[in-house]
Amino acid sequence: MNRSIFIITVLFVVICASVSHAAVTTWSLSSSDIYNWTDNNYYAWNLSYDLNNEIITGAKLTYHNLINIFPDPADRISSTLMDAHKLDGTELAVGDGDVDAETNLILSWTYFRWEVTSAENQWADQGIVLGQHNPFFIFPQTVEYDLDGLGLIDELTDFLNDGKFSIGIDPDCDWKASGVTFELITSNRIVPAPGAFMLGSLGFGLVTWLKRRGSL
Repeated sequence: MNRSIFIITVLFVVICASVSHAAVTTWSLSSSDIYNWTDNNYYAWNLSYDLNNEIITGAKLTYHNLINIFPDPADRISSTLMDAHKLDGTELAVGDGDVDAETNLILSWTYFRWEVTSAENQWADQGIVLGQHNPFFIFPQTVEYDLDGLGLIDELTDFLNDGKFSIGIDPDCDWKASGVTFELITSNRIVPAPGAFMLGSLGFGLVTWLKRRGSL
């Protein structure tokens, strides 16, 4: 190997001595926190994280074994990403008096059907709606919202400028799950180690001096 290339490579490694590494932080709600979420309430899951010198590389909200207890086609559960703590600021805060869907059951001799006359997400105008889940299934499901896939990493980074963000959850009808998790993946910014610039300058000066002497 050319000795000058070798020396330059070593100097580059020294300058970038602080190597980026990934870290995963996970918040969880247990089944006792989310047993029988009803349409009489709406919820704010208030979370905190200090980015310091980190960047966000991934984030995901996951409902585990989510099930609609009394399913019908009009039911839904809405999830919204918000930039501050909401309601009373506790980890899982509950609001009363939700404006939710009203379902009219229309009967005839041969059929019945449901009609949604109104449906509003309490948090829709206070953040970014991640989605509304409304399957007509009686089986538990895993429901995921990947913020990277949704193109919302920059928005989450902005929300965390003050170290606080929240997930707004607004159920229509009755829902339960075995758990809910929010996973945040961060990476350190690559910052030169102390004195690296000085070492780099000295090193490049050494390479130049050796070249002039014909040693390289």
